[in-house]
This record gives sequence, C-alpha cells and structure tokens, in this order.
Amino acid sequence: MEAEIGYEGYAGGTTTVEVREGNRVLTTRQVALPAGRRRVRATFLLTAPAPGKRRYEVRVVPQAGEFTVLNNARTAFLEVVKGKLRVLLAGAAPHPDLKALRAAILANNNFDLTLSVAGVGAPLPAGTTFDVAVLHQLPAKGGLGQELLARVRAARVPMLYILGAQSDFAAYNQLATGLSVQPRGAQTDEVTPLPNPGFARFPFDEDSRRRFGQYPPAQVPFGDVRLGGGAEAALWQQVGRLPTQKPLLAFGSATTTPRTATLLAENTWQWRLAEATAHDDRPEAYDRLIGRTLRLLTQNANKKRLDVYPTQDAFGTQDDVMLGAETYNAVFERIYDQKITLTLTDSARKTRT
Repeated sequence: MEAEIGYEGYAGGTTTVEVREGNRVLTTRQVALPAGRRRVRATFLLTAPAPGKRRYEVRVVPQAGEFTVLNNARTAFLEVVKGKLRVLLAGAAPHPDLKALRAAILANNNFDLTLSVAGVGAPLPAGTTFDVAVLHQLPAKGGLGQELLARVRAARVPMLYILGAQSDFAAYNQLATGLSVQPRGAQTDEVTPLPNPGFARFPFDEDSRRRFGQYPPAQVPFGDVRLGGGAEAALWQQVGRLPTQKPLLAFGSATTTPRTATLLAENTWQWRLAEATAHDDRPEAYDRLIGRTLRLLTQNANKKRLDVYPTQDAFGTQDDVMLGAETYNAVFERIYDQKITLTLTDSARKTRT
C-alpha cells in the first residue's frame, strides 16, 4: 500500500504514520518531511490472513500545533486475491485492439498476461497454462490461427471472443457461446456501448455510463444477432442516438462449461484512446469493463449454490447499499424467486437481519 502525505509548516521534521485494521495497528513508520517539498510518499507491505476485501485506515499521528486533525486519516479498501489470474490474449493477426486490450489487462495488478499472435514470433510454448483466454477475431477466415485456437479450446478455460472483419462467423456460431451472428456480407454498423439496466452480474457506475456515451463509434457486423437460452447482454448497441436491443457484449449461460462471453466490436482501441485523452490518461471505464468481464468469467469456480455480492465496488455515505444474489439448484441451473434471509454483522458483532 502506498500513501501520499501532504504537509505545510513541518518541513525538515518527521512524522509517524500508522496503518490500522479495525482497532489493531498493523504497522508504523517514521516518515521524513524534506524541506523544499510539500508531499512525500510512504509504502507499506501488508500481509492479509485470507483473500477477500479488507478495510484499512492510514493515519498520521498528530503533530504539535496542528490546526486540525480531521484530515490526518484516510480509509482504503483493498481486494486480496489468492494468486494472480493468468490471462492469454490471442490474436488472429496484429491489430491495434490487441495493444489496447493488453494495456487494460496489465492495468490490473491481479492479472498476469501472455500475448500470442498467430504467425508472429515464436508459437505459444507447449507448457503455457492460463485461467482465461481473450480471443481476438478467432476463429478467423481461411483457418488463420487454427492451431492456436485449438490449443485454447483444448484447455477448456473461460473465453472472451472479440469479433471483427477477420472473424469466421460460421465457425463461431458452432461454438455454443449463447450468441449467434448472421452478418449480411461485409456490412457493418457504427455503434457505441449502452449498458443494459437489467444486467446485474456486474455494475456499471454513473461515471462509466457517461464515458461510454463519449466514445467514438466502433464497427460491429450488420445482420441478425440473437441471444440463446440462458445468455445475457451486458451491453446493447447504440447506433448514433438510437438505442437498440442488439447485444454488444453478451455472456453465455452461467451453467455452461467453459464459460464464454462475446464482444462484437472492432477497433475498440479508439474507445480507450479517446477516454485517455479526455480524462488525463486514465481510461478507467474501458479498463474496468475488460477487467470485470474477465473476473466474471472466472468467478465461482467452486460452483457455489448461493452467491451474494454488492452491486457496486464502493458506496458513498449517502448511497443506498444494494446487494445482489444468485441461486442454483443441485445441477447448477439458475433458479429464481427464492426467499433469502440475510444477516449482516458489523465490527462490533452487532447483527442486522
């Protein structure tokens, strides 16, 4: 964990910085406050007892003569994971989308990335293992990258398919992804992403919605696009100002193995570039979209019968806290209209039901 401490009037001295979890002080550091500067950073190495989200408080011990100590502490929420998620990014051919996807994946410290492009450089080493694969325009026309695709499918890991001009749609439609695409020749539509308000498996916050609306159009195949049984659209296609019910990002049924998702857009590198340009080189909405898609594809590997989760990663003090729940039967088929009793326990062991 890294903390940035601002100071004025205490140059040349030192201060004590604590990291707390609840009532426990986990670690303490003496931090020098150099003259000629107004900010300094301190890094703390913490050990978490188990995976999950944890709440930490960074506190600067008050100095003599401070006008106020209200700004001496800040709270941070960190998600502790058990090992990194190994991601394979595979492409049918070099494409600027691959660079954008690579940057989005590497922006998340919980991901390890292997990049493999058919016919470019050395082939994927035989011993390479991964937890999820991103397949850019694979399967491809003319059988391009067929060997690479066969290796990925043999691994039976979750897959995110990204379709485009080089995609072999007939081959794709045989993969049982929960989505069928019947393009009309080489025609394309120009679309921007529109969140589906009925999709609850991960949230789209208001800032992401606003940024999506500022994206330049990307190309999708023009034709008949249909969701299969159990599949859900996370994003719809918006053509100009016209919202549609055509899927842009779709997830296959949660009960199928391996899990799949499909993004129909090509040239989404322009989305990331435009967002970075408009937001101080911080394309957070694009990066969150890719990261959350990969996490959703790989979550619940233990096939829990009941999954309860917050609808947002963080809530403000004025927000209503919303929780979502999914229930499955003995063969892990999604079931609905179940009565669930939820008990929340706070740090003082007080419960609310």
